[in-house]
Amino acid sequence: MWHASVSLPQATRPLVTDKWTRQQRNEADRQARRLLAGVGGKIEETGLYPFAYHLRRGLTDEEIAGLDQAWCSLPAIDAAGTPDEVRAMFVEAGILP
Repeated sequence: MWHASVSLPQATRPLVTDKWTRQQRNEADRQARRLLAGVGGKIEETGLYPFAYHLRRGLTDEEIAGLDQAWCSLPAIDAAGTPDEVRAMFVEAGILP
């Protein structure tokens, strides 16, 4: 899976996407598409999440065939942080109580 994520920084955390303007949303989509230009197959998913716009493309058969088996056996890593860190971001943004 190819994945592009675009956020809008502010002083300490990204700006919550509920506060983005239509122009900011359109620009995030444009930037994400630019980041993934020339890779992957069709777009699998796009969407606004609390702190970022995400765009995902599946790998092509050719890209999958080129992956080293050692790469495929690596454990997944949650880059967003621990569950407590992610929850704290949502609380701080007013999304969770």
